[in-house]
Amino acid sequence: MTAVWLSLLSVGGAVAAFVTFVMFLTSPGRSLKNFFNSLLETGKTTSMLMLIILAAYLLGALLAYGNVPTITAEFITGLTLPRHVIMALVLVLFIIMGCFLDGLAIIVITIPILFPAIISMGFNPIWFSVLVVKLIEIGQITPPFGMCVFAIHGVAPQVSLGDTLPR
Repeated sequence: MTAVWLSLLSVGGAVAAFVTFVMFLTSPGRSLKNFFNSLLETGKTTSMLMLIILAAYLLGALLAYGNVPTITAEFITGLTLPRHVIMALVLVLFIIMGCFLDGLAIIVITIPILFPAIISMGFNPIWFSVLVVKLIEIGQITPPFGMCVFAIHGVAPQVSLGDTLPR
């Protein structure tokens, strides 16, 4: 079954690459220099993401070796607060972290530590994951340091950062 998924993902990636290349060939203002620049930028982005994933794997292994997730889960479940209050505090933490960090970095840092505690409190892991993703997205559009605000400024540098913030 895994081989089928891997082949479907590979075919999907190949089709997406082919469609992108055809779009490049049919777009006005194309040049070989632009094509190689886009390949270089894609390689840089991919290597940064792979480095983050490698660091996440190493962090997870280090945390597991130090028994940090179990200790954290025992500490959180041992609090005298109701479980819904603890969940609310964890979710507020995700919004605050979303204002300052990239979403993948937040997930890599927090999930190995908090996920065992959330499961031991009896929350559904699927719904917790959905909440985490949505709250990180909310944090990333929240001023003053929302990452999406800087992304908008990067795409449209003629628009000042003050104009991208809500009034």
